[in-house]
Amino acid sequence: MNGLRGGLFAVLACGVWLTACNATVVGSAPTCGQPPPVPVPFLSLIYPEPSATNVPDNVGVLVFQGVANDFFGPDSITLSSGSTTVPAGAFTAPPSPLPTPHATPSGIPASFVAVPVPTLSPATTYNVTFNYTDFGESNPPSCTMMQTQNLGSFTTQ
Repeated sequence: MNGLRGGLFAVLACGVWLTACNATVVGSAPTCGQPPPVPVPFLSLIYPEPSATNVPDNVGVLVFQGVANDFFGPDSITLSSGSTTVPAGAFTAPPSPLPTPHATPSGIPASFVAVPVPTLSPATTYNVTFNYTDFGESNPPSCTMMQTQNLGSFTTQ
């Protein structure tokens, strides 16, 4: 009888764990099911404009249009030049008015967000990427996966 209770408890605990991570069991393998109804993270670099040159090394902030939402985990921006990565701060409200010159925002209704950056090296090209955790239907049991979106680059003065 005690063995039956222990087995029943193990099955129940496993079911709760799979439900908590949105996974279901089909046959003997867990699957993730349908993605939850949340917006897909997507950003566009607005300031400095992608491919811009002569950007001041004290630019101070990068501005984006789109959705950075942390639904499945922390979203972040990576600013890199070659093998060097520059720390970018957490997402925050953008300056108002937006710095100029900036890329023309798309017609997509989305908000603007910004990340602070330290003083950058002169005459250096920086690549900007958006890193986020997204729903991963092919990655049970966690049902999430890391994604990286290349947002463009710019060169400092």
